[in-house]
Amino acid sequence: MTKKVISKKNKIVQAIQVTQKINQENDKHELKGLMNALNRINIKNGLILTENQSKVQTIKPYKIIIKPIWQWLLEKSH
Repeated sequence: MTKKVISKKNKIVQAIQVTQKINQENDKHELKGLMNALNRINIKNGLILTENQSKVQTIKPYKIIIKPIWQWLLEKSH
């Protein structure tokens, strides 16, 4: 598991968690870590990059997007 943040013009705009996969053993751990980061930097949307999983999960007040890292790398803007 790795946590990263993306900033633009000295403002943090995105928090990213990286893990090979989300499963029953690590689901709570991965989500809790990302939500703690989102809370600290005061943003509502987070991203978990995985090997091949895709899902959108809402845990109020947060929206967590889970997507394959290859898909994220092919997108034009991060």
